[in-house]
Amino acid sequence: MIYTIANTVKIGKPVRVFVNDNEVENAMSADTSRGVVVYVPQPIRVKKGADYIYTRKLRGKVTVEPY
Repeated sequence: MIYTIANTVKIGKPVRVFVNDNEVENAMSADTSRGVVVYVPQPIRVKKGADYIYTRKLRGKVTVEPY
């Protein structure tokens, strides 16, 4: 299942995302079937000359748990 900020906030359930049993802070989306997590590293940086932020991908065993 694909978890994003939009679909977890709509149902009112904040979630914690883990990749290989390590918690990922600031995850934007998590795909448990493909094993991919997109997150925003700290500090948050905006791409110069564009309207988007830098993101990174992690791959591995993805689990999502409610708070």
